[in-house]
Amino acid sequence: MNVRIVPMLAVAAACATLLTPVQARAGAEESLAQRLVSVETLVERSSAARRIESSTVVEAASGRDAARELLAEAKSAASAGDTPRANQLLTRATATMVAAARAAEGTNAAGEPTDEMIASAIDSARSMAGAARRVATERNELPKLGAALDRIDELVVQAGTERGAGRRLAARDAARRAYLSARVLVVEMRQGSTLVRSLDFKTPADEYRYELDRHDAHRMILEMVRAERQLDASTSTLVQQALDAARATRAHAEQLAAKGDAKAAIVELDGATKQLLAAIRRAGLYVPG
Repeated sequence: MNVRIVPMLAVAAACATLLTPVQARAGAEESLAQRLVSVETLVERSSAARRIESSTVVEAASGRDAARELLAEAKSAASAGDTPRANQLLTRATATMVAAARAAEGTNAAGEPTDEMIASAIDSARSMAGAARRVATERNELPKLGAALDRIDELVVQAGTERGAGRRLAARDAARRAYLSARVLVVEMRQGSTLVRSLDFKTPADEYRYELDRHDAHRMILEMVRAERQLDASTSTLVQQALDAARATRAHAEQLAAKGDAKAAIVELDGATKQLLAAIRRAGLYVPG
């Protein structure tokens, strides 16, 4: 009897060993699915998200955007079956969101950005720069965007250097420029692409708010490019004309939105953003799209 039981136990143990990786994988996938829901709640519906929404601190909003990008990448990795990478991205998304919530606290008594705000701005810029480089790689845009991406990385390093030297305003400016530049690249590379995106618009009004945000990012980039580069008179005039035209088109979009026609407003606003995009390129900064 014992002779028979031992082999049977051995077979059972062997079967259990064979099943363990399958069971472990299933458990890991279930755990990842729960984490995805948890982090999405943190980014979109938590008290931290509400605090950021009510804040006027640019770094807080940009930090949340960076967390959204990381969450979107985590979802893509999960869909591709890359659980370790998905978990890593979710960890970064959580840390970025926490830093953004802290940045929402604002400035110090002297009216300067707090060190936490600067740290959040640099982290957001670094995350968005990484996202831009990854998307450029996926879309085979590196040959065209390599120089622009290198410049963004330089701005992130510059922001860290300025922070280390105690020059908080200069650090914030460099981090903002890096973040905005990277963000515009990411948005335009993804616009109309088949890549998995974090954008899940439940209503036309939600999409309209996204287009407003996209438009503002392009406008700030154009103003930054104009301030940084010595444009000739002809180009400067064309850039100003584009800004004026985009401003008028946006005003019309806002009128349509106020009347409840969000779909028409989206079309108008997209047109205004394309005017800015053309001007950005005319000013010498390549942006795909």
